[in-house]
Amino acid sequence: MEFRHRGNGGERRRRVLFDDTSSPTTKSVTASRSKRGSVRTSGTYSDAAQADCEARLVDFIPTRTYTLIVFFLLGLVVIAGLVTLHQHHVAWSRALGSDCLAILDLAHHANLEAWVSSAGFSLAALMAVLIYRVRRHQVDDYRAAYRIWLWAAGFLLVASANATAGLHEGILGALTHWAGIPLWMDGYVWWVVVVSTIGFPLALVLLMDMRRCRAASLALIFSIVGYLSSAALRMQLVVVESSPIYVEAISVAALIGHLALLMSLWIFARHVFLGAQGKLCVKSSRAKKQNRWTPTASDLSSKPRNRLAQTTRPRVKETARRSDLEGESKRQAADTDEIEQNDTGRKLSKAERRHLRKQLRSQRKVA
Repeated sequence: MEFRHRGNGGERRRRVLFDDTSSPTTKSVTASRSKRGSVRTSGTYSDAAQADCEARLVDFIPTRTYTLIVFFLLGLVVIAGLVTLHQHHVAWSRALGSDCLAILDLAHHANLEAWVSSAGFSLAALMAVLIYRVRRHQVDDYRAAYRIWLWAAGFLLVASANATAGLHEGILGALTHWAGIPLWMDGYVWWVVVVSTIGFPLALVLLMDMRRCRAASLALIFSIVGYLSSAALRMQLVVVESSPIYVEAISVAALIGHLALLMSLWIFARHVFLGAQGKLCVKSSRAKKQNRWTPTASDLSSKPRNRLAQTTRPRVKETARRSDLEGESKRQAADTDEIEQNDTGRKLSKAERRHLRKQLRSQRKVA
């Protein structure tokens, strides 16, 4: 039985074989495309505008200690500048003859402090996202603890919006209306309760994740202390007689909390990034156990580790060893005396004396 085939089968086969040999391969096609892409077709942009030359997001993480110190000092300068502007805004407004400098008043709602706080929270949210981008590649994070940084970024974004839009006033008014009582003066304690309910658990989880970086943990704790101080001053738990100093103290405590929070995220982002690049010297627990000091025999004999155990240790085994050694020495002396009594005047070698001792021991065992 023969299969049917058309007459142009051979011609088609030859054409396919010719196309296969003459057509360019996939590698050559991709190489030609890459060459065409690398060559500039227009003179509008230079080679520095290519994607390989652009800055990455992780490049915004400060990796040098000098940079962190400069940022911290710059934050202190900004806080001091805001306080100075607040102290002189009344005199400047009188000189200008209008209240156009109300933005410098720290007691005013829409002021320069609100913009600085909003910018700080936004930058902190960006740092939290960068920490998440690097931390999610950690291989020993089996419980996916890195996801807490997304929650932290969302919380910081809401705080940034609240710094400028004043969301706390709407929440404060709604809770006061539903509860029927202000609960404390103007009802500010309701806002403190809401922030504490969400912020404290989040801060504790972040501290657990930051435990390997002590500097970041201390900075975060210091920021919490700053926020608590600002809230205590706002609720008049700490009484300040002078009204201008009272307003400045509330703002300075809050701004120091913002700066400490931002510094903690900067420090931890640097810690995570350097650890991912292998530039951070971190000893594992196994290496620490191997590097522990192990005492030698001379150390134990010269300086015992536990004096109480040495004084209370029973000496039964030690006395038994001494009695055994004394009995063995007495037997050897008796064997030597017996060998000398049986000596015929010829000098015996060590091997002969040892052999005679063994014979005497065997005779005693038999007897």
